[in-house]
Amino acid sequence: MLKDLKQRGLQEGPKLAAGDGGLGFWAALSEEFPETREQRCWVHKTANILDKMPKSVQGRAKVHIHDMYLAPTKDEAMKAYHHFLSLYEVKYDRACACLKKDEASLFSFYDFPAEQAEKTWKKLKGHKLICKVIEGVKFVNGEMTEITEEAA
Repeated sequence: MLKDLKQRGLQEGPKLAAGDGGLGFWAALSEEFPETREQRCWVHKTANILDKMPKSVQGRAKVHIHDMYLAPTKDEAMKAYHHFLSLYEVKYDRACACLKKDEASLFSFYDFPAEQAEKTWKKLKGHKLICKVIEGVKFVNGEMTEITEEAA
């Protein structure tokens, strides 16, 4: 699919790609568009983590997972991440290993405009900010901060 996009004229790859843990997609993405940032899907990651915990703990653990990706800033998300590990790592090391495995790609979305977050694909809010992302404007916690030298 990614090769086909290139053959049909896509010259520059996406800035961010979101997906589950399917290794084939990520391998193909790094081959075809190595500059694209990875964002792991929190729905799939949540299910994978909870699957490694007893049912009696899953409700509370799910709340702590939501605290990570619903945090208003990356710093707060990372605090929630470390809090989860401190609560569960001793008893549920497999669940925590599952979370830690993708740490680098779980919080990438904080580096992009917050307005682009949507629950559906019907309408993309903040579509006017896409050109800013392409120009290299830096976003921190979803907020525009500065223009990089590349964009200037």
